[in-house]
Amino acid sequence: MAGVVSAQGGGATRETVDVVGQGPDGPTVAEDGGTLRRRNNGIQTKIKMPTPEPETYDYPNPDEHPTAAPPGHPEGFTLWVFVFDDEQGGYDGNPWSTVFFGAGHMVGGSNLTLSGNASTSHEPVAGFPMENPLDVEVHLAVAPHGGLNPEIMPEQIQTPAGGPSMWWFAIFD
Repeated sequence: MAGVVSAQGGGATRETVDVVGQGPDGPTVAEDGGTLRRRNNGIQTKIKMPTPEPETYDYPNPDEHPTAAPPGHPEGFTLWVFVFDDEQGGYDGNPWSTVFFGAGHMVGGSNLTLSGNASTSHEPVAGFPMENPLDVEVHLAVAPHGGLNPEIMPEQIQTPAGGPSMWWFAIFD
């Protein structure tokens, strides 16, 4: 996976990596499509990739994931920020120490862009507060939710669906 790190003003860094999917070992879908900006007090995240075409990828089962729906138009996607901090260790048997919700959108166009922020003062969805954004491994994950289902909105684009084998990733070591 290609990666570029550049220094920015104020001690911040900007990193770019390829977006792969589905699954962390999937094929590259967007070269340099993942961006991470690190600062002392937090990170800014962004994934930019072609919108997956309906019915061309694996979908979570709505019977197992209440915020998933069958294929449709527009389709829902959410961005999740997984932080791996060796000093904090894992969380409840998971290798990550912190998870933040990044964004959620219904998308009907050809490009999918999801961006979000996580800081040392943000309350994570799961895990421990982030302590040192400059030195942690970060995985950005895009989860599919299927076609728009008004009966499960806004939860459809605010709740994770599926699992790592169904997600697209940008991994910042």
